[in-house]
Amino acid sequence: MRNLRVWAMAASVAALCVPASALAGFSGNYELTITAARPASLKGTQFCAVINDNGSVLGWQNSGTITIGGNTGDFITVRHQLLAWISTGSGLDEYTALLPEGGTAITGSGFAFLDSSGNATGTGTFSATKVSSC
Repeated sequence: MRNLRVWAMAASVAALCVPASALAGFSGNYELTITAARPASLKGTQFCAVINDNGSVLGWQNSGTITIGGNTGDFITVRHQLLAWISTGSGLDEYTALLPEGGTAITGSGFAFLDSSGNATGTGTFSATKVSSC
């Protein structure tokens, strides 16, 4: 049911906005570092994300798959804003990021980790650095 709600939200946002067409080159591997978080014990945690901009979400340009920690989900971009959601064994992870003009970097990033009941178990911000491999 949660996946259905996420898809419905994504479709609603997309219906109101035109996907950014000036993005290019943001597929790849990123090292993510949590820079601020609640609970504070998450700060400094690092993990790798693999982004594949392949148009697989409803056939939209600048959409595709994202894999973090062995879990794969989907993302869309709307007006240089990336929204990603990944179902995990214990709930749902959501990520947001700003893709500046050209789309070759990720800035202004945030996350929320939700348990299977939809309660937040962690929120905060992270930095992203493009790396050659994970």
